Amino acid sequence: MSNNNRQQQIDTLTEELYDRPPGYRTVLEIVPGGQQGGLDYGPLVVEIVVLDTSGSSVAYQISSDQEDSGWQLGDTADAVDALIDRRETIAEQENEPHYDYD
Repeated sequence: MSNNNRQQQIDTLTEELYDRPPGYRTVLEIVPGGQQGGLDYGPLVVEIVVLDTSGSSVAYQISSDQEDSGWQLGDTADAVDALIDRRETIAEQENEPHYDYD
């Protein structure tokens, strides 16, 4: 992912959170929800909670129906980096060879 795209995401998130009250929540979607084997599943997201009215100090965690990374403190750049890192990890896993042992 290019630095321009990263910076654009940080700027967009910072703008969204600016002047929001502490406790305001938003999410950044990593992977959309869907259906597998006839069962619905929710999206994989970065949950973000504003800690100050500047919108720059946040708590964030990666979560889904099956995962909760635990809350971390940081700024909007940290939350965007968590999003980017997880998307890159998923892309790498999808590109790994899968062996069929049947």
